[in-house]
Amino acid sequence: MAAPKGNQFGYNGGRPPKYDNPAEMWDKAVEYFETTKQTNGQYKPTIEGVTFHLGFANRKFFVDYAEKGEEFCNVVGRIKVFI
Repeated sequence: MAAPKGNQFGYNGGRPPKYDNPAEMWDKAVEYFETTKQTNGQYKPTIEGVTFHLGFANRKFFVDYAEKGEEFCNVVGRIKVFI
């Protein structure tokens, strides 16, 4: 059911974005990569792991974040390439 006209609660049609800037998202991803570093210096990150660490409910939401703009597209691409 749609919100009534003149809705006083300020419904804007969706959830606010999880990340306001790409640098914040990249820093959080690097934090995840550091936690997956093995003792031999190798990394064992997964797309599911970074998705969870970034706070997305599933992989599709993470990949769809690339549509938020060119900067986010670049960050999502870099994360996927690193993995």
